[in-house]
Amino acid sequence: MSDPFPDEIDEALWDEACRRADAIRDFLNRRAGSPTNGDVAGLVAALGLSQATAYRLVKLFRAGGTVLSLVDRKRGRPHGHRVLDGKREEIIRTTISRFYLKRNRPTVSHLVREVRTNCISAGLKPPHRRTIMARLEDIDLQRRAKRRGEKKILKATTAVAGSFEVSRPLEVVQIDHTKADIFVVDEETRQPIGRPWLTLAMDICCRMVTGFYLTMEAPSRLSTSLCLLHSVFDKSAWLREREIRESWPVAGLPGMLHVDNGPDFRSHAFKRGCQDAGIAIEWRPPGEPHFGGHIERLIGTQMGKLHLLPGTTFSNAQELGEYDPKRHSALTLRELERYIALDIVGSYHQSIHSSLGRPPIAVWREHEGEIPLRLPQDRMRFWLTFLPEQERTLRPTGIHLFGLRYWSPALSADVGRVRTAACLSNMIRGTWRACLCGGHQEILWKPAMPM
Repeated sequence: MSDPFPDEIDEALWDEACRRADAIRDFLNRRAGSPTNGDVAGLVAALGLSQATAYRLVKLFRAGGTVLSLVDRKRGRPHGHRVLDGKREEIIRTTISRFYLKRNRPTVSHLVREVRTNCISAGLKPPHRRTIMARLEDIDLQRRAKRRGEKKILKATTAVAGSFEVSRPLEVVQIDHTKADIFVVDEETRQPIGRPWLTLAMDICCRMVTGFYLTMEAPSRLSTSLCLLHSVFDKSAWLREREIRESWPVAGLPGMLHVDNGPDFRSHAFKRGCQDAGIAIEWRPPGEPHFGGHIERLIGTQMGKLHLLPGTTFSNAQELGEYDPKRHSALTLRELERYIALDIVGSYHQSIHSSLGRPPIAVWREHEGEIPLRLPQDRMRFWLTFLPEQERTLRPTGIHLFGLRYWSPALSADVGRVRTAACLSNMIRGTWRACLCGGHQEILWKPAMPM
């Protein structure tokens, strides 16, 4: 049976695995080589486990490097099973809102007691304290501080105008979306098909673009995951395919992602995927535009370059004048993608940055030896972790998804069972795999050569 994906693990088990991962990461960062009995003693105390279990978890984490490798499988419920029913979820949500998020600032212990009392009154089994804590952690920290009048926390989570500095590349990466100021045309008919969306990722330390994704679809979990995939892995093959000779040396998992509050960045799959890969997330507080200043300035720069191309919409109607962008549009989506890539690696990375006083590529090269290169061990699984799922029942004629029918002899034994698209790929990955076909997002699964 294949391993579950992060968003299929119940809350209590996932929270405990995250706690273990944080402790082990800190332990391994402070010690090199094989841990001694004395070294492990502190970890044993921190996790409340036996020495043998601590040794086993360290070994598992070194081999897997993900939170998922530390999930307790023996005590867990079946994959995909949710811990709480809807009634208890509603009691927790209502109690947090009406009791905990108040100016008199009740403690977590008081909240746990109140939730248990309300559940017992309703004839329901009270949830575990960790489950209630997990629901609290899902609430934006700044929102909690405002509701409870916690001035110190509010001040600590509110940025002030000025510079935001980090010590090394890949410590913090910002991601954002924008609708491109240009119309593109169909590859066959050369007729305008609309304005594409651009998802960009940028490193804060050296201002290098770590990756991007261009699509005709509105921002979604899929476009975010594809941008992150492009950002994390080596881009040599990607550049060769587009006949681009300049280098793009950025690769590796970021330590933290700065993102806005869009639904794609708040999705369960995105949060679990980042946790599993050891990536922290910081969401931009609503109404605080300077939190994303770096990536927004980069997006503004990229849009300015597009204003030189046929089919541009410019930034406003005054600039547009009598120019008809649809009639003058000439570039296909793939041609625009290549133009953006060439501008990034051939111009932006090589030009002196006003804040750095040097080209971004020079700053990256200077720190290259200091960057702890972390890469997912399984490229396909890393991508699938972030993707949305669609459940379909396997019929005698195959799986019907996105208006298409899929079939493989490997599916014969499972006719009649419900499979998610992600599980399908993992189950028969020797024959099928997840892929992007011709830039069209709606085609997620198609026959492919064995991996």
